[in-house]
Amino acid sequence: MLCDRNEDLITFYTVLRDDPEGLIRALSRFKHDEELYYKVRAQEPERLKPVARAARFSFLNRTCFNGLWRVNKKGLFNVPFGRYKNPKICDADALRRASLALAQTELTVGDFQTATHKARPGDFVYLDPPYVPLSKSAAFTAYASGGFTRVDQDRLRDELVRLRARGVYAMLSNADTPETRELYGDFCAFEVRAPRAINARGSGRGDANELLVVTWGEPGVHRYGVEGGPPSSVRVREEAPAAPIQTLNVAEPAKKRSRR
Repeated sequence: MLCDRNEDLITFYTVLRDDPEGLIRALSRFKHDEELYYKVRAQEPERLKPVARAARFSFLNRTCFNGLWRVNKKGLFNVPFGRYKNPKICDADALRRASLALAQTELTVGDFQTATHKARPGDFVYLDPPYVPLSKSAAFTAYASGGFTRVDQDRLRDELVRLRARGVYAMLSNADTPETRELYGDFCAFEVRAPRAINARGSGRGDANELLVVTWGEPGVHRYGVEGGPPSSVRVREEAPAAPIQTLNVAEPAKKRSRR
């Protein structure tokens, strides 16, 4: 099951799962053009048919600044045109493979609790919320209308407490800040380095510290692997000192993770 508050994203995944060839045909009509970009951006997605709405989402995400998805207070996408030489707007083979991967997936629009209330003991849940900002200027909570406030961060922590009590294996990622460490001080957590490519200044891009919080293992205690939980591909460095939050060594850093 995949659940997200962004209705455009879930519409895209649904069309990709159910009608990949229709989506490919729709995307093939687009070209990398600034005037076209702003014309498409001005469309009201709610008035479009599902295939057209999904194609709009993918086109904007592929050609906007830094692949960033951001909306204003009215819920309207407002990211400017990206300066790319030749972005691949329609990768038909990749779309077909993704469609097959989604074939048996339930897709839902909703808050994180829409998904977590269905979790049973032994299930695995991954939560990727808008991060606690590293600074006031770094705040990014406009992924969906309404934002994601400190109250929402507290609700999410409380939900993680409930999932742990129900025997659900849950993992949550967030920025590594004093606020986040305080929020999840009663959980087992790991510090990881993750690439960051979304920044107005090129010099501001690079690796940043994140926290991975899990519902299994002793709070603040972590040896090789995560005891009591499902197998993990993330291993602790041998040289990492014993500390409430230790450092993980990720073998192959993933490409820049955006909220696409």
